[in-house]
Amino acid sequence: MANLTAHLHSITNAQTVETLWTLHTDRMASYRFDRIIYGFTHYRSGCSQGDPQDWVLLTNHGDSDMGEFLGKGHLYNAPMIHWALANTKVGMSQDEVEEIWAKHGDEITVINNVMHLKIQTLPYSLCDRV
Repeated sequence: MANLTAHLHSITNAQTVETLWTLHTDRMASYRFDRIIYGFTHYRSGCSQGDPQDWVLLTNHGDSDMGEFLGKGHLYNAPMIHWALANTKVGMSQDEVEEIWAKHGDEITVINNVMHLKIQTLPYSLCDRV
């Protein structure tokens, strides 16, 4: 629990989105979840994801993967999102994912919820616009 408390302390004291994202992706990788996409908008309604200019979208998938994904509008059909929801580390089985979740699921949920709340309090500078 002390490790969780120390991590939550670090992420709640992060001063930039970049620092927060690095802390978050490093922590998720420690659970073997090493490919992450985070997206948020206040303007989603029904089937609409809103204006891409209003999104906060972070990933550690790499520029080449995401450039194609975003540049050609694949997010709207979301095959990569569906893949990310169904898969984790290359070579990790669903049974392994379920084992990790059984052991750490509550902790992972709390970390992600706190990260989500914290990210909304930080200024966000766009590297690239969609």
